[in-house]
Amino acid sequence: MITKERLSGTFRLSAYWLAKMTSEFPLILVIPWATWTIVYVMIGLPYDFKLYLGSTLVSVLGAVMGQVRFLPIVPLPYESAVL
Repeated sequence: MITKERLSGTFRLSAYWLAKMTSEFPLILVIPWATWTIVYVMIGLPYDFKLYLGSTLVSVLGAVMGQVRFLPIVPLPYESAVL
């Protein structure tokens, strides 16, 4: 469906990607944070806020990078015809 709408010139892939990332961003942040908070307490790591914050940041950044890897860096061959 995306290919069909892109070929007809309805919207660009960058607009679709931006809308998708904006709508999914709260979930990308909340789910790793909640999961890591539970895991952090259950495995018995020390209650040090700096350690917790650093490890949570790594977990959230991993989730964000997993989503960003689909960023369209180079245009697809038929995208230049739609521009």
